Amino acid sequence: MLIYGSPLINGFGGTAGASSAGTLIDRVRNQARLLLSNKDCADFLKGLIAQTNGISKDAVNLDNFLKGFDSLKIIPTPKGDPGVGFTTTAHVDEVGQGLEVHVDKPNSIAGATLLHEDFHTINFGLYDRGLAHNIWKSTSGAGPDPGRFSPGDASSYASEAFRTHCDPSKK
Repeated sequence: MLIYGSPLINGFGGTAGASSAGTLIDRVRNQARLLLSNKDCADFLKGLIAQTNGISKDAVNLDNFLKGFDSLKIIPTPKGDPGVGFTTTAHVDEVGQGLEVHVDKPNSIAGATLLHEDFHTINFGLYDRGLAHNIWKSTSGAGPDPGRFSPGDASSYASEAFRTHCDPSKK
């Protein structure tokens, strides 16, 4: 259950700010859901899920991915949240430990970012290096393995891949 507008979320200027951020997040969440019907994004996600789960790309069911995505609690970053140690638009506090995604910059959030963050939740439990490595292996595998990058650089690599394949403005 999403708790936008709750006085418990005051990282964006109290209840009114949280409500405005929540409205933006809801809009972007719906955009992310629609991206699953985009062929490039769907193929990218299927390849990544197959690589992550060690299964055939043909066995990937995006309906199951959507169920996991819909279980996420996507909220504005609570006041006092320490973040992950580098600048993010959204983040998961503890990789593989829950279903909560914190949105640091609601005005900059995109559906591709939320899809990226899902891979850090309990649904997949991937740190940025593992996510970047699996993207690299599921796409071209050309160039250096980003699994050896710093966490911030691996996150940037993964974010760029999600934007490339799952950003409707780039189509």
